[in-house]
Amino acid sequence: MYFHPHSTPTGKENQPDSAPCVSLDISRVPEESSDVIGQGTVVKDGTAYYGPGMEYKQQVAKYTPEVGTTGTVLKEENGWYCLEYTRKDEQVRVWLPADALQIS
Repeated sequence: MYFHPHSTPTGKENQPDSAPCVSLDISRVPEESSDVIGQGTVVKDGTAYYGPGMEYKQQVAKYTPEVGTTGTVLKEENGWYCLEYTRKDEQVRVWLPADALQIS
């Protein structure tokens, strides 16, 4: 099933002056988990990634949390943790290696 949020009831896309949109296969969107592991504090400088491992793309430097940054640890996978934290009024999610976080 494909979801197109700016389609009319007839299935035709809105006029070109409408808001930009993306067609996507909704079955490929991962479900959010309500299982929170705990609170995490960054204890080691390093690079943040878009996924659980160095084979994923690196986050841009401004989204790599500094030592002392705290946030919610949402998931663990293969020795990596997904940390959600606030940066200048913006919620950010990054993946960090387990040794970069202290979890409470």
